[in-house]
Amino acid sequence: MVAFIVIGVLIALAVWFFVSQEFYVVAKEKGYPQEKYLWITFFLGIVGVLLIVALPDRGKMTSIESYPDVSETEIADTVNESSALNSKKKTSETVEEKKDPDYTSMSDLEKLEYYKQLLDRGKISKKQFVQIRKTIIGQ
Repeated sequence: MVAFIVIGVLIALAVWFFVSQEFYVVAKEKGYPQEKYLWITFFLGIVGVLLIVALPDRGKMTSIESYPDVSETEIADTVNESSALNSKKKTSETVEEKKDPDYTSMSDLEKLEYYKQLLDRGKISKKQFVQIRKTIIGQ
């Protein structure tokens, strides 16, 4: 009888270890590669699982602070410069082009403002914005 209990406990521990490994994979995908998340899940049980689920996702999105070479004022200056460069283009646009939401008909300023909104919402990184800005302005 004791042997069955011991075998049952060992099987339960093995199963829980594999579950913990899966939640460790989730933690790594969220940007937390430390092995401590495996052991937190294993030893704390459901509390550890909830901790992994509640972790914020920091692996997919790059924060603006990680690109200190470009300041917020530089981004704003770029949008303002582009506005001045494109003021001539905007006056020559037709009403139909302004209503068309198609990206190809957008002026450079509208493209920059669009990507600035994406940057503000966290959809693109600052590095991506700088690369797009260089492509649009041609620097």
